[in-house]
Amino acid sequence: AGCKNTTASNVVAVGNEALRCNTTGVRNVAIGSYAGCCNCTGADNVYMGYAAGLYNCTTNNSVGIGFYALMKNQCAGSVAVGAYGLICNTTGAYNTAVGYASQNYTTTNGGNTSLGYQALSTLESSAANTAIGRGALAVNTASNNTAVGRGALEANTSAANNTAVGKSALTANTTGTRNTSV
Repeated sequence: AGCKNTTASNVVAVGNEALRCNTTGVRNVAIGSYAGCCNCTGADNVYMGYAAGLYNCTTNNSVGIGFYALMKNQCAGSVAVGAYGLICNTTGAYNTAVGYASQNYTTTNGGNTSLGYQALSTLESSAANTAIGRGALAVNTASNNTAVGRGALEANTSAANNTAVGKSALTANTTGTRNTSV
């Protein structure tokens, strides 16, 4: 753990290969095998769980808790709590994902918030979405949607600017924009 540290301070590395490449990144915490393994200069990160933050190199201020959480993260200010949360995030900053496989395909855009099992699970490159509830906005690829409730806007694919509140609200909507359902 932390075998390449040169000038970094206030670093905690516990686990096989945890923060292995950290050279100058300060105030990092990595607990678990391969947690933060490739972090070199990134600072103020917390990674807990097998391979959490594995490929982070220079990113600051990120938190990944769970099996593979934030594994490919390369952007600041992202938070993932739950196995596979934001696993593919590469350049999307300031995303928050809580729940198993929450935002697991988000790659490039930021400002998304998800809470629940597979909430925003197939989102790739859209921004400013909020999904709360199991499967909320599960197949969404558009921006500026809000879904609160299990299955809310679950089938939404390319429709933007929708608001759905309640279990299965607008669940069949795929391409219709500017809808509100409460």
